[in-house]
Amino acid sequence: MEQIENIRLGPKYAIRLRDLADWHRFQATCLRCRHTSIVDPATLRRRWDEYTRIVDLEPKLRCRACGNRSGNSLSVGQLTRG
Repeated sequence: MEQIENIRLGPKYAIRLRDLADWHRFQATCLRCRHTSIVDPATLRRRWDEYTRIVDLEPKLRCRACGNRSGNSLSVGQLTRG
């Protein structure tokens, strides 16, 4: 499994998909069961345009483990070296 390292790009409401490079990754976390998943920004860019903000994507998340659709969150990180 990929490991990501937390980084700070600014507030989530200001980050758009176009602001992220190839080494950035999202960590999606389910509010209900705490299941986490690593998501590549390229995967999201295929579905949404480059001007989509991170906070606009969070309500669209669905947990693959329990099916929860509310309160899920995205955090931005980068791939760890090594």
